[in-house]
Amino acid sequence: MVNLVQSKQNKEYRNKGTAAGKEKEKEKDNNNPNALKPVGLKCFFCKKTGHMKKECRRYKKWLDKQKTKGKSDQVLVCFESNLVDFTDDSWWLDSGASIHVTNSLQGFIKRRLPSKDEVKVFVGNGEKVQVDYIGVVRIELDSGFVFDLEDMVYVPSMRKNLISVTRLVKSKFTLNFDDFGCSIFRNKSLVGKASIVDGMFRLNYKETMQINSVQSKPCKELSFKLWHKRLGHISKERISTLCNELVLPPLNHDNADDICIECTKGKLTNLRKKGVVGSQSVLELIHTDICGPFPTPTHEGFNYFITFTDDYSRFGHVYLIKEKSSALDMFKIYKAEVENQLDLKIKVVRSDRGGEFYGRFDETGRNPGPFARFLQQEGIIAQYTNPGTPQQNGIAERRNRTLKDMIRSMMCCTNLPIFLWGEALKIANYILNRVPTKSINNTLMKFGIRENQA
Repeated sequence: MVNLVQSKQNKEYRNKGTAAGKEKEKEKDNNNPNALKPVGLKCFFCKKTGHMKKECRRYKKWLDKQKTKGKSDQVLVCFESNLVDFTDDSWWLDSGASIHVTNSLQGFIKRRLPSKDEVKVFVGNGEKVQVDYIGVVRIELDSGFVFDLEDMVYVPSMRKNLISVTRLVKSKFTLNFDDFGCSIFRNKSLVGKASIVDGMFRLNYKETMQINSVQSKPCKELSFKLWHKRLGHISKERISTLCNELVLPPLNHDNADDICIECTKGKLTNLRKKGVVGSQSVLELIHTDICGPFPTPTHEGFNYFITFTDDYSRFGHVYLIKEKSSALDMFKIYKAEVENQLDLKIKVVRSDRGGEFYGRFDETGRNPGPFARFLQQEGIIAQYTNPGTPQQNGIAERRNRTLKDMIRSMMCCTNLPIFLWGEALKIANYILNRVPTKSINNTLMKFGIRENQA
């Protein structure tokens, strides 16, 4: 139970520490010369042995300090019963509790952050537990009556949800307890009941209401903004296409027009892409590019990533690498995978004139690198962009930019360390391969194969 415990105000308690109190204690000790100081007791407040909490001087000083702050001498104390083993979403009537407490955000229709004086709750062993939110919880009883429990305290560490009988009485409810349970009345009308379970009163309520009444859960699950973040901050049109194709459930677009700060931070640009004529089959043209180095390596020491994007389907593969010289090794892995899965051959590879793709120039002229020589051996046509014109390899460049935008946007709304950008990269590429793209109308992809959704 959770108690707003009233400290004793009797004469003996108030006189402790005063001259009269000390004299009385001395007289009491004289009458019991054989009295021994308690041994083995431990104070739940100061953690010292030899006395109990009610006799602790530090505890009494703390109570006086709380009283001067306008809190009178009231302290929030929690005692949890471990004898009852039920689901966490069950609700229990507690005649000794003076506040409502829950361990779940389910059912909250309003909530706020606790004030400075409300941020902690003292439990029975003297420890403090964190209060995350205070608000109003809505519960529908079996009779159809709807409970709106105000000033509900959300404490995640609590094991049971407790309803204060005192608060219910103050809210003009009448409770009758008997051998069969508890009957709850409002204006002399029966509105609900609680059953006796292992010596405690368990509230009878509609569990479906407990889920449906939660505005945060369903609304959040069907929120456009939430799915926008889940899908790596893709565009509104892409999400709408997924909803139309029944890939996603119907979403709540109330916040669809809200400005996404993470998108603004991650996707600012002053360039526009130009349309190009696409290929006619899978693996006819592959776009590749290397992005990096990044200032913070991944937890595995990777500083770059290389992408391979099919021009026809826009299906992309991404690989983390430590050096640009690893480009050929990654291409061999990519080539073996896609050609084996699709039973087709790569015809053309388009890249920039970087040394890892094109090779180097020396006194004798161009000296092809390992990547260029491998393409010649495999009969694959190599297409290179002109110097200073990255827009000629626009698909690979835009794929890199899109991946980086998604990485930055996803990392902006988390507290994860920066070196996990490699994991965010894999997630971003996984998402891009499974959402529609404006370059391919009315299609979705599976391993680079278009699937018409018309």
